[in-house]
Formats: sequence, C-alpha cells, structure tokens
Amino acid sequence: MSETELREKLKESGFVSHPDLPGNPNFAHFGFKLALCVYSRDQYQELELNERVKFNLGFHQRFADLRLKRWQCRMIYKEDSVEETLNHIDEIIIQQETAKVHMPKGPEPTHKKLIKLLKQTDEALISEEKRRCRRRSIIWGLKDRRKNIERRLHTLIKPAILERDSNRCRACGSVENLELARLSGRDMAKPEQITRKRTVWHYPDAEKRWAEENMLMLCGDCHKIFDSLNAIFWRRDLGNLSIDQALELLQSGRLKQRPPCFERYALATRCSGVKTFFKVLRKAIIFHKKDNPKQARLYLGHVKKNWRFISKETFLPKELREKIENSLQEIYRLGSTVEMEKIEQEIRDNIMKPLEQNVPPEVFSKFKDALLKQDKVLLTI
Repeated sequence: MSETELREKLKESGFVSHPDLPGNPNFAHFGFKLALCVYSRDQYQELELNERVKFNLGFHQRFADLRLKRWQCRMIYKEDSVEETLNHIDEIIIQQETAKVHMPKGPEPTHKKLIKLLKQTDEALISEEKRRCRRRSIIWGLKDRRKNIERRLHTLIKPAILERDSNRCRACGSVENLELARLSGRDMAKPEQITRKRTVWHYPDAEKRWAEENMLMLCGDCHKIFDSLNAIFWRRDLGNLSIDQALELLQSGRLKQRPPCFERYALATRCSGVKTFFKVLRKAIIFHKKDNPKQARLYLGHVKKNWRFISKETFLPKELREKIENSLQEIYRLGSTVEMEKIEQEIRDNIMKPLEQNVPPEVFSKFKDALLKQDKVLLTI
C-alpha cells in the first residue's frame, strides 16, 4: 500500500481530522503523521526533529504524555506493516468512541442521568472484563468514560454544595482553596472477582456516594487532614458519621492522632508482608529447582521489592537486617538448590523470632497457620 492509499484509508476511517495542517498538535493528526513514517526511519527522524523545533517537544515525550492519558498508543517502527498500523489506529478510534458520554433521554435531572450512566458503565466494564477474549481498547474506553462522567458530576454538584455551605470551609471558615470532600468515598467500593488473580472495584451504591448529604466543602489544609490515613481509620472505627459529627471530630484535632484500630491494622499488614515475602522467596527456589531460571529471576525481583517493604519494619534490629541482606545476596547468585533452601530456612528463623516477640500470641498463631497452608499450596507447583 502506497502513502497516498494509506492517507485515503485514514481519511475514510475518520482518524485524520486536519490533514492539511502540518504540525497540528491534535492527537489524531499526530498519529496520522506517525502512520506515514512506517517505511522510512529517516523520515521518522526528520519528523521528530521538526516536531522538536516547532513544539519544543520530542516524540518520546509526546508518547509519554499520551500514555498518562491511558490512550492505547505505542511507537510505530518501519518493521510494522501498513495493516498493523491501521489495526492499531482502529483500536484507538474504538477507545475514543467508547469513552464518549452519551446522555440518556428522559425528564430526569442531569445528575441522576449521569449516576445511572455511571452504574451502566461499571456493569459494562465488569462484563467486558469477564469475557474470555476481552478487548483492551474497549476496557480502557469504558474506564475513560467513567472518569468523564465523574468529572461532569463533580462540576455539576460542586456549585450546589458551595451555595449550601455559604462558600466557606465548614471546619475553619476559610474562603480560599475550597475543595469538595466526602464523608464516605473509597470505603464504598465493592470488589468484583474476575479471575483468581484479578479483581475489579466498582461503586454499586453510586447514588449515596454522590448524594449532597455525603459531601461538604473544606479548604485544602482541612481536606488533607480529613483524608489522611489516621482520619480514614478514625471514620472507619466510628462507623457512619453525619456531617456535624465529622466536623466535630475534625475540629477537635483527634484526626491527627492514631486511632485505636490502627495498631490492629499495622499488625495485620506486617504479617501479610512477611507472608508474601516468604511466598515469593519459596517460588524463586522452586523454579530454580525445576531448571527454569527465567521464572526464578522474575520471583527474585519480587523478593527484592518485598524485602524493601519488610526492612522498614521496626521489629527487625539493624544487625539482623544486615545479616538477612547478606543471606539474600547469596540467593540472588542462584547457586545450588540445597544451599538456597538452607539460606531460606535461616532467613525464616531470623524473621520469625522477633515477629513472635512483637505480635500478640493469637495473631501469631493465625499467621503460622496461614503460612503452613501457603507452604502446602506451593508444594503443588
């Protein structure tokens, strides 16, 4: 296919919005110019130089910006065929069309229509995720549509809350840097199990989440305190709070202190992190034993990440952390399996002893039972 035929096909597909405006920063035209550079690396480099001179922005940075917007885009090289390029462009068009917000007809208020459309988008996203041959462009388009709907709802509801709260922060009375805060936000999300390893979170009770009774105006400083980790645990521990009760809690300064339930959460997180660390370490040794170095090195990368998390824990003394790090260095070299298993057992003993001293007996016994179950499952790999 020649360059002219490619240009005509792109016009027919509606991908080229302004073909006669060279250097237009429009995303469609940018992709069109890339599509014309499939066969020529020199033309690609020349086009990159022109873009850098015109917009002071390189192609790699342009693509990085587009990736942040979750557009399904990639670099197009001269090894790609024209058909592959056109298929890729079709996927982008599908994503753009899926992301559009089409308001349903009816006499209902606009915010109710948007909430209804938001729930339908969540249902469509879950059903698409559950399909065996799911299309990434449609899934990303649905996620973008959900963001667009939430952006419209925020723009629609904020003026009403501002008027209700007299254009002031409800906590300190400030009139600057006002933001919309929620009494219940992420805690209203529900998990939908797609596969054993994949879960999609959605908001089935969208009406309550976007209700005016669930929102209040706060200045930037008060909002930061209100949505801090300590505040989230305070609100979760105290249950459903009204706006007046939440404001009283915020003004009293208690949200800056650690709540009683925080220690329970910290213990659970600590045990969960140690359990994951033992799991990935055992998997790395199992795959090395099965003569699969690629998978073994993959899990050794997870071992490094998990160790960074565990090494920050205060229950491990500095000398012990250094000793475990030296032992891990021996495992990273992928020596004999027998030596790796010995080092793994030493690491387990070094972590389990101080953990038992710092965790309540009932919590530690549950952790040991969960660890035994995990080890039995890993034996079946």
